[in-house]
Amino acid sequence: MLGLFYYEQTTQRGDKSPTVILGPDFVPVASQELSPALAAIAASGDYGYYKNTWDNETFAAFGQATWHVSERWHLTAGLRWTDEEREADLFGASVSTAPIPSLGGPSFIGNAVASIDDTFDRNSDEVDWLLKVAFDVSDNSMVYASAATGSKSGNFNGVGGAPEDREFKDEDTTSYELGVKSTLLDSRLRLNVAAFYTEVQDYQYQDQNPVIGTFVSNDGEIEVSGVDLQMEAVPLPNLTLTAGLLYMHDYEITDGPRDGQELALTADWSGNIGAMMVFPLAASSLYVRGDYIFMDDHNTGLTNEPVPDFQIDDRELLNARIGWRNDYWNVSVWGKNLTDDDYSHWNPGTGISGANPYFLAPPRTYGATVRYD
Repeated sequence: MLGLFYYEQTTQRGDKSPTVILGPDFVPVASQELSPALAAIAASGDYGYYKNTWDNETFAAFGQATWHVSERWHLTAGLRWTDEEREADLFGASVSTAPIPSLGGPSFIGNAVASIDDTFDRNSDEVDWLLKVAFDVSDNSMVYASAATGSKSGNFNGVGGAPEDREFKDEDTTSYELGVKSTLLDSRLRLNVAAFYTEVQDYQYQDQNPVIGTFVSNDGEIEVSGVDLQMEAVPLPNLTLTAGLLYMHDYEITDGPRDGQELALTADWSGNIGAMMVFPLAASSLYVRGDYIFMDDHNTGLTNEPVPDFQIDDRELLNARIGWRNDYWNVSVWGKNLTDDDYSHWNPGTGISGANPYFLAPPRTYGATVRYD
């Protein structure tokens, strides 16, 4: 297999209209929380405005081939060369009537929209590869081992930060995998198991500005390893069962500003179980589906500080759907998070006040869907 790839994109955020505005209650309340001196750098009606445009042009050439060394042994190799050019035209400004900004000094609103009017560009040239060896144990099962690299391009942050800090670097990955793929019981059971180890250099993550807002930054290196189990079974002609189990042995940041911390939104154990039963009915069918999803204790926050207890949460979700369908129509009623599990979907933290807001995932939800194809 040989191929060429071309991609061009322009993205814009903001149009120089007021975006971040301090309301009439901000200074009185924030002065009590932070310091009375805040009134010297912030006033009601202060605002920031910006217009950021990013241009991206990517070209790649790739190829992959498999050599059947023997009837049972197979060797696969792949190579991809990617050239990417990025340009960012960034403008940001703020207006403040507070005493110090009126004399040309810094303003509070400038922390949210830093002053900038500049154009940045970067070019990345990456070569990624894949090597995989596979052995057919039988007609229905095989074992394999693979090693591969990958890359994720960098870019420029838009709203906040000094010009020299706007750029974040490419992320580079090296992955190793050892696994088994099998089809058993006269094709009624599919079972796949894989052990993996991955190193990521310059890992991209969403960091917290000291005062307000977030930006993309780079950790030095992370390491992840674990075992992934996937199963699909058809024990009865109209019953399909699916299951997945993921064990993460290691998910640690090993270098950079968060050295020693574990990755957010990653748990030791997570998995899912699903079942779907179909009842044929003339030229249509009735169906019932249920899914159970779990993830044990994990960090829900994104911060450089040590992880406090309130950022640790787990989740257990039970979803169900009952419906009728034919070649054109699909009508169903459904429920999500039927156990009404309360869990934090994301805990960003804020630098300005030390508050710790929670973004809660949706509670128990019911609904109905009618679809026509």
